[in-house]
Amino acid sequence: MDNHSSGGSGVGKSTLAGFNENIAAALTGGLTLVASFIPYVSWFAWIIPAIASAVERKSKFVRLCCIQVLVCAATISICSLATVCITPYAQAAEGGSLISFGAAGVIMSLLRVACLVFEILTAYHAYKMKIFEIPLVTLLIKKIIKYSNY
Repeated sequence: MDNHSSGGSGVGKSTLAGFNENIAAALTGGLTLVASFIPYVSWFAWIIPAIASAVERKSKFVRLCCIQVLVCAATISICSLATVCITPYAQAAEGGSLISFGAAGVIMSLLRVACLVFEILTAYHAYKMKIFEIPLVTLLIKKIIKYSNY
């Protein structure tokens, strides 16, 4: 985990409604997390961090946190959609069992849970002005937005 602040308070303002950086990043993560649990809305929860990262112009910290949450929310949406598409075929192959959706469904469900945990940890650490390192994702995002520690 990188510590964003370089001494002192280290909290700057965000473009998102003038919130402090930590509040803007944590709020985006929190709203996305809540939307992830609402039926039918959860498939579109990725829109919240997408809009937040597109609107944010001042803080690379907020953009990094928003894009991390975006990747997690998009992964959850894709896994949810894939599970919905796979389940009828798995039920037909297993003779109509309600429980069977195969190894692919189990893997996708585990990936969804992992992404939810990453969203929670990202929002929590963002509030503390720290960056939670999601394996591979954070490194790629840092290179794309040219994020550097102060």
